[in-house]
Amino acid sequence: MGVPVICPDHCGFADVVTTECGIKIPVHNCRKIEVYMAAAIKRLDSDEQERQRLARGALERIKDFSWEKKAVAVNSIYEKVVANGSGKNT
Repeated sequence: MGVPVICPDHCGFADVVTTECGIKIPVHNCRKIEVYMAAAIKRLDSDEQERQRLARGALERIKDFSWEKKAVAVNSIYEKVVANGSGKNT
């Protein structure tokens, strides 16, 4: 949707969100998360160029997680298995 991501730097988000598409919030305690989240929102509200840069980055980053790209990756695995014969490890 072209919206910059602001998220906790935790679990899957840590691997998906980059500095090109969003702002990751360090996970400490609830109060610090609130403070960092508010600061990130204020940062994007006060810096339109940064907001737009991250929005463009989000649109680019999501392409890495499209169903089409996943299908290509799975197909590649199947092709390797078929090319190696029965697919059994030797």
